[in-house]
Amino acid sequence: MPRPDPVAPWRADAVKAAALLLVVLASRLAALPASIWEQDEAWLALGAVRFDPAAQLPQPPWSPLWLAVGRIGQLLGLEATRALQLASLACGVALLLPLAALWEGLLNRGRRTLAAALFLATPAAWLSAGRALTETPATLALAAMCVAIGGVPLNPRK
Repeated sequence: MPRPDPVAPWRADAVKAAALLLVVLASRLAALPASIWEQDEAWLALGAVRFDPAAQLPQPPWSPLWLAVGRIGQLLGLEATRALQLASLACGVALLLPLAALWEGLLNRGRRTLAAALFLATPAAWLSAGRALTETPATLALAAMCVAIGGVPLNPRK
């Protein structure tokens, strides 16, 4: 009798996770705006192009890491706005992983992934993911930090 492969369930989960990430990516690309939507996006992009606080470029609080992302995008040949939009889009896709991990202990593996995907399907999460704003990267950072420190104490039995 052949021995069961202990890695097979992990492979199946990895394939399912990759497929779900591709679906989320496709949905984000479908909603990627052609231009800016808010004045704050313009201020952040202008701040990435030219940092001049005296001229209100960018407006406070400046978000230095986000401006650096815009600068790096420019070095890669992108416009600052598009670089920030694509970085936000990538953060919106990556948000699936820590959100699913935060449901650990309350839901089984399939349901916690579904719960994370349902959050990402809400209009606010779906439409803001491709904006050149800092909300989506900040949400990703917060969720990742919560996972890193042991999650949110949602389950009183732990």
